[in-house]
Amino acid sequence: MKMSQATVSKIEVLNRDSYEAIIEQAVTALQDGQLVVAPTETRYRLLVNASDSAALDKLYQAKQRPGFMPTAIFVNSIADMFTYGHSTKSAELLANAYLPGPLTLILKAKKEMEKHVVYKNKIGIRFASSKLIADILARIDFPLSATSANISGQNECVSGEEIQKEFKESVSLYIDNGNLNNTASTVVDVSEKELCFHRVGAISKEQIILKIES
Repeated sequence: MKMSQATVSKIEVLNRDSYEAIIEQAVTALQDGQLVVAPTETRYRLLVNASDSAALDKLYQAKQRPGFMPTAIFVNSIADMFTYGHSTKSAELLANAYLPGPLTLILKAKKEMEKHVVYKNKIGIRFASSKLIADILARIDFPLSATSANISGQNECVSGEEIQKEFKESVSLYIDNGNLNNTASTVVDVSEKELCFHRVGAISKEQIILKIES
């Protein structure tokens, strides 16, 4: 059993010269069960090891997030997506059309995972186009949480500085890439024949339906 460690919070500004060192810091923190704030192609996200129950509990405590609200996970390929969730025709069409990108697909869970990840036998999965997320995932052997970097129910913060003021020492590493307020990912349940939109974001409802019906 992993011993609890005191978090020493650190802010790193993302740039070309420090990129590789920051990736390694993030990997180390995640392997140690710590929380990391990182930019994606849309907005900042709170990352933890989504296979570590203690790390997920820490995430939910920091976010003050109700336990019945699951976190989606980041994966690094369409193949990985269908390792964690059962494929459907709609899922395959949308994945091939829009991934990697700002789209979260909800599928029937294919394997047993932590309670904060699988809810009512379903799992949300995100294959982002963010190089930083991809490079972190390439160096670890577990999925990452893909939840917003804000206190549950509050507006999303647009800068690393704002996020640090909210979470303080709860987060081990803040990766700051300036203001980030792009449209969030679209979240759609494609586990059944009928689509269910949980959030319409960067990819419109019309685009999704057109791709399914084409």
